[in-house]
Amino acid sequence: MLLYATCTLNKSYLSPYSAGVTYTPNLTRFARDAVVFTRHQTESGQSGVAFASLFSGVQANRHGVYTIPQRLPDDVRLVTEVFRDAGWDVHAWLGHGMASPDLNYAQGVSRERVSASMLDAGDPRFQRVLDDLRADPGEKAFLVTNFSVTHEPYAGHELDAFCRLREKECARAPRGPDFRRLRELYLANFLELSFDFDATVRRLGLSREDLAALVAFLELLYAADVFHLDHLFGSVIDRIAQAGLLDEALVVFTADHGEVLFRENAVFQWSHSLQLAPEVLSVPLLIRAPGIAARRYDAVTRSVDVLPTLADLAGIDLGGDALAGVDLAPALRGERPPPELLAFSHTALVPDLVMAQLGAWEGFRRHHPQASPERIWVSVRRGDAIYKLIPRDGGEPMPEVYDGSRDPGEARNLYDPADSAQRDMLARLSEYRSILVAAHGREAAGRDLPPERQLELLRSLGYVD
Repeated sequence: MLLYATCTLNKSYLSPYSAGVTYTPNLTRFARDAVVFTRHQTESGQSGVAFASLFSGVQANRHGVYTIPQRLPDDVRLVTEVFRDAGWDVHAWLGHGMASPDLNYAQGVSRERVSASMLDAGDPRFQRVLDDLRADPGEKAFLVTNFSVTHEPYAGHELDAFCRLREKECARAPRGPDFRRLRELYLANFLELSFDFDATVRRLGLSREDLAALVAFLELLYAADVFHLDHLFGSVIDRIAQAGLLDEALVVFTADHGEVLFRENAVFQWSHSLQLAPEVLSVPLLIRAPGIAARRYDAVTRSVDVLPTLADLAGIDLGGDALAGVDLAPALRGERPPPELLAFSHTALVPDLVMAQLGAWEGFRRHHPQASPERIWVSVRRGDAIYKLIPRDGGEPMPEVYDGSRDPGEARNLYDPADSAQRDMLARLSEYRSILVAAHGREAAGRDLPPERQLELLRSLGYVD
């Protein structure tokens, strides 16, 4: 079994979710034999929080991770421990700095089977695992990896190869001096462009044409990064297939959270953290498993559902484990209809070191005036109805309601105080928010890293200069 969990992935850049995408051929091929979940939601747009829920099957009020970087508590039972206790050979390649072995995300995995890097198809340990499985039909191995190659500031991995495949898109992109100018402009200002957009556009003197060129340029870089990710994933799948094990393997492809590129009414541009944008919360999930028919799964699902579903598909009885997630395996096997689920999400707490820098910018401070659990934003998805409570401009949490199918960019707030159904759902959302706030800080002492280590990790992913 392979749980392949990448970071910062806008699913509209993937062919299983967007028919016009031609640069993810490996995911195209994989999706032909997989269940493609179309309404899958993450807990949060911050990696530490999101990976904690994905790996544990519970949300922040129980896994305790509210910000980044923060150590995961020892008593949170992870998917790696579930499979270890069931007799599986467990391996972890955890290359994401906010959900790393150092932060306790490798619980249940022996030290020699943990790497602080992503799973690469050429890794000798990976090949030994495949060799052992091929030699012994009774052997069972659980592999998990996390990492990011699509996180801002965007790098444009394999850009030349991407442009050979997408000639039309690249023909419209800037070249030569214009390319270098836009890259330098972006890298010098990417935090300000994300979190203090209006002021930064004015400061840089960007015209409408300049901004359009920058938007197109960054979409090109991001698409090239997704192309690179598809290549990495395809190489791992090809290695499993070459070992003759793909037909009996259970493979999951997902992400911790998504990414906003540029949208006029987005809270923050070219970003994911600290906003409840639909592009951030709606993430890819594809599951390829023996005996499970390929199809599209259109009901709402959540990151917390992954652990119990994988356990069932692997024949593992979770016994008395009380998880927030629901086992989707019976629906995947056709034994019962898909359950109707509510997908609750929230923003993470602003790290103090981030607040120290970004809090000086009006564009950021207007939405996050304090680094406090009382400033948490919350949302819930029921079908295509999206409900939010957001404390804007330092005020009380205000209700927002959107139709995700007709208004995917959430441009029109449909909140109606006279609508009893809306009132009921917003009351449940308010209760969820209260639970999160009340649980914050519980047994948190000792889990925060030294400030110098926090700064190193935050800088590594571009959260601070």
